Amino acid sequence: MKTKLFFFLFTSFCLNVIFGQNNQSANSVTFPITPVAVTVPPTNAPNEIFRFRPGNITQLDLGSSFTFNNARWFSMGSVVTGTNTAYGLRFQLPNRAVTFGYQSIASNNPRIEWIGTGTGVGNLEFRVANSFTSTTSTLVATMTSFGNSVFGDLALFGTPSATSAEVGIASNNTFSLDVKGGSTAGVNIDNSSLGLKINTSDTGADIVAKVRGINILAGNGSTNAFGANIETTGGADATSVKVSTRASSNSFGIDATAVSGSLNNIAVFGRTPGTSTFEASIFGRTPVGTNRWAGYFDGNVFTTGSYLPSDNKLKSNVTKELNAIEKLNLLNPVTYTYNKISEMNLPEESQHGFISQEFATVFPELTKDITKPVFDNDGKIVSNYTFKGINYNGLISVLTAGFKELNAEVVALKQELADYKANDAVRKALTLDNNISGVIMEQNVPNPFSDQTTIKFQLPKGSNDASIIVMDLNGKLIKEFAITQSIGELKITANEIGKGLFLYSLINNGNEIITKKMVIK
Repeated sequence: MKTKLFFFLFTSFCLNVIFGQNNQSANSVTFPITPVAVTVPPTNAPNEIFRFRPGNITQLDLGSSFTFNNARWFSMGSVVTGTNTAYGLRFQLPNRAVTFGYQSIASNNPRIEWIGTGTGVGNLEFRVANSFTSTTSTLVATMTSFGNSVFGDLALFGTPSATSAEVGIASNNTFSLDVKGGSTAGVNIDNSSLGLKINTSDTGADIVAKVRGINILAGNGSTNAFGANIETTGGADATSVKVSTRASSNSFGIDATAVSGSLNNIAVFGRTPGTSTFEASIFGRTPVGTNRWAGYFDGNVFTTGSYLPSDNKLKSNVTKELNAIEKLNLLNPVTYTYNKISEMNLPEESQHGFISQEFATVFPELTKDITKPVFDNDGKIVSNYTFKGINYNGLISVLTAGFKELNAEVVALKQELADYKANDAVRKALTLDNNISGVIMEQNVPNPFSDQTTIKFQLPKGSNDASIIVMDLNGKLIKEFAITQSIGELKITANEIGKGLFLYSLINNGNEIITKKMVIK
């Protein structure tokens, strides 16, 4: 609140003095006066020295009359000023004065007023001294003619002016202001415009409180309201707000809540101009370790871009991802919906992914046990909740390796097929069915196969030199199976042949009778 200069108007009071309307002593006074001891309360009334009738007492110390410009005098007591009776004390010096008292006997508010003309008005000082006879003292506070109030040494504050701070604190001590508010608020600022403005070259505010260091309420703004508007400029490095919190159980550097917004609620809003080498609207840093997170979000997170560190200089023990398809075949992809639990804010939509416990049997390095605090409505931690999580980003390289392995197999099959087509003439010759009576060789089942297949056959009676041979598309012999029965079946495993496209033929008495093809994958 702006400190105002109250003007105790003693004009009528002084006119009474000037025109000699002051009361005289009841009896004559002899000079010199012999002091007489007086007890408290007085019991020797006959020895009293002075007694005055109701009114005021004045003394002219310099000049010929009670004037304001050249005289020096004092006045105390009561005086009728129109319809009011003023009661107080006035010390008048040439062109300046100071008054103490009540403007009206009925007034509840006493006044201290100093009066002057031009630059002679001066300042009102509050001082303290440690000696009854000393002429020196310590300046405690000053009220200036501009309406400023300065606590401490005015010289440290600077020359007051109409644009100076209305309330200033000047000190050579560690803290200019040390506020202790007991169990409530150290500083409670309620303002509809600017609640608090701190301008300092060192420590702006150092506040120690048992409950709340600063409780700022800002409201009634027609468009915008700011609880604290802090701007730091100058120097090579600047920090507008630096928060350090220490506690035995739970420490919160900043606890922000945004409520009652009819359009938007944003608890923390950060922005940078985009003109520096490195900029981050919000930067979090926490040592890497179990259950430590530079950022933890209990709810959906949206980003227009995301990057992870992947520079070669950041890595060691780099090896090629092997057997990716084999590992991926062990995973069990599922669709699911999250349970509704009070400890976490989980999505309601259908999800696609894995079960962490199953996933950990294949990729344990991509799973982690997580413990999160559970808060009540007042932001107090009431318990902890533990669950398992998956690093889905880490699976991208495995999927890429699996794709490359599968692609290599496809390329090989395409090449074999191309070779097969290129040797079309050989293929046709090898797949001739001579339709010899009594000779049968069925197509292998299953076909294609990856483990084992079966070929049923029948030979004419008297056959004593028969076999089934397997060849590649170029006619190269892969394996030969002797047949000792006239009717039977032959079982062939993939381990015996390999993978790819092959031809197999029934040979009887040195003649190729029937040729068919098989695919091993």
